[in-house]
Amino acid sequence: MYFVTSNTDRESLNLAKNVIASLKDYKVKYTASKELSITGHKKELNKTECEIIIAIGNDSFILKTFRQLGKRQI
Repeated sequence: MYFVTSNTDRESLNLAKNVIASLKDYKVKYTASKELSITGHKKELNKTECEIIIAIGNDSFILKTFRQLGKRQI
């Protein structure tokens, strides 16, 4: 399962929407970050079992996302 999260700027959100649309088209299971204003399956990162994380944003956002994982490894 994929986990999709994004920064809240317009460009990042649009890219996240496109990624989710592609995942849907290919019938790939995914969960979106609860913080996103995107429709679909939503959970918090620490409450999901995912194999791949797609973090869309600048460097600090991506680092923040991986800090949320704590000691979990994906």
